Amino acid sequence: MVIFILNLCIPIILYFQLLAQNLFPIILAIAGSDRPLDTDVDFSEFSYSYTCIIVMVILLLLTAIRNLSVFVKISTFGVIFIFMIITFIIGIGIYSFSNTHYVFTQPPVTDHDSSWIKLVSGNFAPLMGILGGGYYLHNITLPIVRNSAKPENNVRDVFIGYFLVYLSYSVCGVMGYFGFSGTYFTETLGEKEIKSNCLLMLPSSNVMATIIRFCTFGQLLAAMCLMFACQRSQIFLVIFGSEQKAAQQPLRTTLIANVLILIAPFLLAIFYPQVGKLAGYLGSFSALGCIYVLPTVTYLKSLYTRVKHPVLADGIKYD
Repeated sequence: MVIFILNLCIPIILYFQLLAQNLFPIILAIAGSDRPLDTDVDFSEFSYSYTCIIVMVILLLLTAIRNLSVFVKISTFGVIFIFMIITFIIGIGIYSFSNTHYVFTQPPVTDHDSSWIKLVSGNFAPLMGILGGGYYLHNITLPIVRNSAKPENNVRDVFIGYFLVYLSYSVCGVMGYFGFSGTYFTETLGEKEIKSNCLLMLPSSNVMATIIRFCTFGQLLAAMCLMFACQRSQIFLVIFGSEQKAAQQPLRTTLIANVLILIAPFLLAIFYPQVGKLAGYLGSFSALGCIYVLPTVTYLKSLYTRVKHPVLADGIKYD
């Protein structure tokens, strides 16, 4: 249970940063401002730092709601939002292919109509961390498969689901890398490297980017509230010992728990707004605990029980 609680902190931290990084340009677009999308700490004027405070207040208000049906309904539009985001990335890729000459040799590239594509890089460690975190999060599909209306189709449905995930990852990875490496970003916008949140590379005045940011913000906000409710219920279950006692806690206890859970994501969002690096680091530690440490400890515990308490071990085995 403790491992589950710690691992669920990771998407909460990442989602908080993504919410703030998408809301900031949305607010600038509504205000008609075309300021650079800077995520440095700045309280001298309205900035990304103040946006983190706004996200904090929004989450404190929404997570106090115990009826999650509204967020479940919003999450049902996730397929539409994801389809729009994938279409947007493919469109960026097609646009860059139409006006950029890609060079696969070593830099420097002096031609303003060309862009250098790095085929091999030693900076793959963060991606492996994200891969490890994704490996663990794929276990979320188990309850869906277990409660399937037609269990006889589980093998087919799981294959189709993972194949579609593979296609979306491959298409977005290839088209996104070529697209955001195009001359529109490297020369016109001056973005020499792809940011971990690629939407920050587009100005707040870009209408299409604002629509995608709004869709992403709505989807992430609904998913964040659902994950937050799950996290809080697991913490209450560990503290109070039963689901009945956990469900009977007053609103005051819920608000205190919400503040304590959100402090770390809030501070990280302000002082370390590097969602890609955080996903790599935290995902690697999460995968280390779930894939290697936890199974080993569980196996050693079973061996210890078998040696010290053989009767109890037999009872557990045949239970």
